[in-house]
Amino acid sequence: MKNKDQQSGLLTDKNKVKDKKGLSVAGAVFFIVGDIVGAGIVTLPYIMRLVSWWGIPLFLLAGMMMCLCGTLLSKACLIIFQDTNRELLRDPYPSLAEEAYGKVAKYGVVVILNLSLMFTCIIFLLLLGEVFTQIAPMPVDHISLRNQLRVWFFVCAIAMLPLTYLGTPKDFSAIGPLATTCSIVSGLFILINLAMISHSNGFTVPKRYLVNPETALAAFGTLQFTFGGIAIFPTIQNDLEEPEKFPYAVAVGYSIVVAVYTLISTLAFVILDEKIQEDLLTSFSTMSLYKECVYFRTYVILAQILICGHVLSAFVMLINPINQQLEGMFNAPVYFTWQRIMIRTTMVLIIIAIAISIPNFGPILSLAGGTLFTLLNVIFPILFYCKLTNNIHIIKQILLAIIIILSVITAIGNGYVEVKNVVEVIRGNYKVVT
Repeated sequence: MKNKDQQSGLLTDKNKVKDKKGLSVAGAVFFIVGDIVGAGIVTLPYIMRLVSWWGIPLFLLAGMMMCLCGTLLSKACLIIFQDTNRELLRDPYPSLAEEAYGKVAKYGVVVILNLSLMFTCIIFLLLLGEVFTQIAPMPVDHISLRNQLRVWFFVCAIAMLPLTYLGTPKDFSAIGPLATTCSIVSGLFILINLAMISHSNGFTVPKRYLVNPETALAAFGTLQFTFGGIAIFPTIQNDLEEPEKFPYAVAVGYSIVVAVYTLISTLAFVILDEKIQEDLLTSFSTMSLYKECVYFRTYVILAQILICGHVLSAFVMLINPINQQLEGMFNAPVYFTWQRIMIRTTMVLIIIAIAISIPNFGPILSLAGGTLFTLLNVIFPILFYCKLTNNIHIIKQILLAIIIILSVITAIGNGYVEVKNVVEVIRGNYKVVT
């Protein structure tokens, strides 16, 4: 039963969550930025190309909306932290769903959360495969590009396997700063590459404003994915020494995310325009400057390596909530045991098997973002917050209702477009939208 403080959504000094040793607010910011910034650096410039100058307000709007939803989710989580031993809480997001809407909601969130995080891990493996195939192509001529990708999926996943055995975020606190550092430094190398292209070829400012409806729906899914990551926020917040300060980490984290994404995407659009491919670094590697200038080629390779470093780190962060929930379902101990090894190894093998069957990350990224991530990043945080909090101002209620309605409509449209694209990927007939 919720007490009055829980019903009002406010924490008094008397009822503050008991601190535990864990992450600082700065550490949480690193985890947030490390979780979010990464794939967007190489994929959002292509979205900017598709939606033209509408990309800038879309990026700002996506960042603000995700920051709002992340804050609402964190405030709702504080309610379930009140009377809970956070050391033993392995599924904060599903537990929040149960507090708000009961057992059925909890099981629904468990399924959607695990599917979305698994999709993300698959997408990251696909991205890793594409990057490593470019950096280190196999010398054997008769191995097709698709089979090279499959080999790299397996190699990367097995290389990350030992790190997935770590318990909770506080046990791998260095992963967050590592992922953030890799993302920021790779972004700097990309900016250097863009400056070199501009110096060599010059640029003309694009003047296109018309957007294809299917293109816009696909862009929505990619934005949900690249600006998302809220699904693991409760896990990070649960490991915070002072969880009531997590909204500050969310605000700072998303400010960094929006700045990085908008800067790189806008400059890439202005300098490259029609030359931008689904993966920005692939765009660089196909240019004549890549072959002619050793410095340009070196910066591209370094950026690719750093993106791989980010993705490897983010993979460990994102698979952790899945593993914790599975261990809870099978009553595995919270400390390191053979059960942990079995469960987490099986999870990685499942992800490898799915990644091998779908070797293109563009449509999968958009599909996961537009459907599953819309639920976890936008709809569920708003519903749970409103259910557990009384006295919400009518204007705020209307705003949140509008956000949910628009998200549902665009998610349905995105799902229709991307399911068709995924089928084409499986058939080998998928063509990039231009």
